[in-house]
Amino acid sequence: MAEQEKHVTKMNMKKSTGIQALDRRLGGGLPNGSVVLFRSSPRSMSEIFLYYFATAQKAYYFATDRGAKYIKQNISDFGLNTDNISFIDIYNEYRKNIGRAGDDKRDEMILAYFSAEIEKLRKNKDFVCVIDTYSFFLELDVGHGRIRELLDQIYDMTKETNSVSYLYVLKGIYEDKIVEAHSNTCDVIFDIESERVGENMYNRLIIPKIRGIFPVPTQFIKYQIIDGIQIDTSMYIA
Repeated sequence: MAEQEKHVTKMNMKKSTGIQALDRRLGGGLPNGSVVLFRSSPRSMSEIFLYYFATAQKAYYFATDRGAKYIKQNISDFGLNTDNISFIDIYNEYRKNIGRAGDDKRDEMILAYFSAEIEKLRKNKDFVCVIDTYSFFLELDVGHGRIRELLDQIYDMTKETNSVSYLYVLKGIYEDKIVEAHSNTCDVIFDIESERVGENMYNRLIIPKIRGIFPVPTQFIKYQIIDGIQIDTSMYIA
């Protein structure tokens, strides 16, 4: 009985990614309190992973590079339910401030707005936070120190609320020291790589780092986007 209770407790300490095949590779999901650095090229259609992450349970979805209504429609187009997702439209807030101040002041204003929204999440517990994209903030004219403060704030919020946060970062456009600094702080790294085989393009999800799972499972997951995520050309996730 004690062993069974221990197993149940251990399972409750993880959150589903919303993708059954991925959860199985991870022994039930990601450890609670994890901050995930999700690195990918936009050409891999990897944003669909974010949609599954956000629909796994109650979620807060920060939209930065396009309007939240379009992301919501894209999620629905994949047959996923958006009822439990609260969207925070950073994109439209940013657009409203264009022309009101110099670029540096405008960027500080939008960073302050985002920081305040992150603080609001502290009153909640046990949710998923998706930042699509975190690259938006890396490109603001606010200095490395302010971005470091932002990462620390997201990290603390995630731990205190027993949640999981996904930071979507575009690959190949930032200095190695910036990527490595974030990789060091984040608890989990999801890295998408693409390769061409004949006339087909295959994408691979590689997981080189997970804090809280011992031993760290070395994951190499090939997938295609065909009305959802198709893994290893034989397993379909809907």
